[in-house]
Amino acid sequence: MNRVILSTDSNKDYLQFWPLTALAWKKLGFQPTLGIVGDIDINENLGDVYKFNRVDGISSMFNAKIIRLYLPCLFPDDVCILGDIDLNRKLTSQNSEREDT
Repeated sequence: MNRVILSTDSNKDYLQFWPLTALAWKKLGFQPTLGIVGDIDINENLGDVYKFNRVDGISSMFNAKIIRLYLPCLFPDDVCILGDIDLNRKLTSQNSEREDT
């Protein structure tokens, strides 16, 4: 199976991208897999969701980055790639910059 590994914490600036990003990766043939820091209510029907406790003394953002590196270890038989949950924002920003030039 092809799998994309994403991660986030409770920051709503990133959480909002889960539905659209998960659907985009599914259309490309990848199983969206989200590692999330904290017990956050999120749509788990869009892909595989793994919830992790925050490590005290380390920012939740850094926790999320480490989780993204750890998650592929859970899928030794899958081809995994790491992605950014806000991919759509980055693509939209790039397209609007191109239109301005």
